[in-house]
Amino acid sequence: NYSYTTLQNGQLVKVKATVPGVPGGMGYQWTEGDAAVGLSASLGYQNTQQTPYIPATGKQGGAIILLPQVQLKYQFTQQTDADFMANYAIGQSSYWSHLRLGYQPRWDWRLGPEFGLQAGQNYRIAKAGLFAATPVLGGAMLEFNTGLQANLNPPKEWYVGVALSRSL
Repeated sequence: NYSYTTLQNGQLVKVKATVPGVPGGMGYQWTEGDAAVGLSASLGYQNTQQTPYIPATGKQGGAIILLPQVQLKYQFTQQTDADFMANYAIGQSSYWSHLRLGYQPRWDWRLGPEFGLQAGQNYRIAKAGLFAATPVLGGAMLEFNTGLQANLNPPKEWYVGVALSRSL
C-alpha cells in the first residue's frame, strides 16, 4: 500500500494505491576482490488499484511483470563502501534505481546517504535521504531510511522506510 499526491485539473489530489502481487525470481552474484556484481530476474503478476483512479498516473489492473535487475557493490576501505541497484519492469515500462554510500564505524551499524530515481510512463520520483542498517539474528539485515522525495508534480514529500531482508 502507498499513497501519493498529484495534480488533476489544477488541484492537488491524494491517491491511495494497493499493488498486491506474486513474484518469483533467481539471480547470481560474482565477487572479485573488493567488487561484487549481481544479476537477477523475476517474473510475477501484480494487480494495481488506485483510488481515485487518474488515467494519467499509470496503469490500473492486473499485469504480468518481467523484472531484470543489476546490483553492484564496491568496498573502498574496511569502513566505506558503495552499492547500486537498478531494475526495469517490462510490462509496466518503469524503472527503479538506488545508490547508497555506506560508512561502518567500529560497531555493526552501516550509515550513510542514499539516492534514488524511479520513473514510469506518467511519473518520475527523485529521492535523497539517510539510511541505517544492522545485521540481526539468522543473517538477516534490518534497515531504516528517511528522506525527501520530489515528484514530477508537486509537492515534495518525506519518506520513511523499514525493511527486513535476508540473502539465501
